[in-house]
Amino acid sequence: VGIVEKDEVIDGSKIKKGDRILALPSSGFHSNGFSLVRKIFPDFNEEFEGKPLYETLLIPTRLYFNPIHKLLEEMKVYGIAHITGGCLIDNVPRIIPENLCAKIEIPSSMLELDKRGNMDRMEMYGTFNMGVGMIVVIDEKHAAKAMDLLEDAYEIGEIVENASTKIELI
Repeated sequence: VGIVEKDEVIDGSKIKKGDRILALPSSGFHSNGFSLVRKIFPDFNEEFEGKPLYETLLIPTRLYFNPIHKLLEEMKVYGIAHITGGCLIDNVPRIIPENLCAKIEIPSSMLELDKRGNMDRMEMYGTFNMGVGMIVVIDEKHAAKAMDLLEDAYEIGEIVENASTKIELI
């Protein structure tokens, strides 16, 4: 349980065209799509991202409070989304204002799921976190400083104009 002053709520209403989307990496799949992971990777001893898959699957879910709190002490964050159930497809659009779109590039290391998954790409992006644990939307002029503060964050996309969809995955 927490309390936040009304004028400090991060609800996405200040997001604008040109803002940058930064990703904080997940610590693995978290709890997203484990039943499907078993079908896609039947051998948990198989190498995945340089180590046996079971090692990746057993990594505890990362907590994001400390890096996000540090970021909020230094700058305004216009949007924030925890990439949990529903993953990128459901969580990111919730914070995007009308007539804007989050244009996101999926991290290449997670595309192995796409190759093997034999499932609709949008279903896959709604089931797996694709290596992203949390996203923050920052003014483009503060993106570099935000990445320095967040240490392992990387730019995953930008906010563009688009009235037909709130998320575009490339």
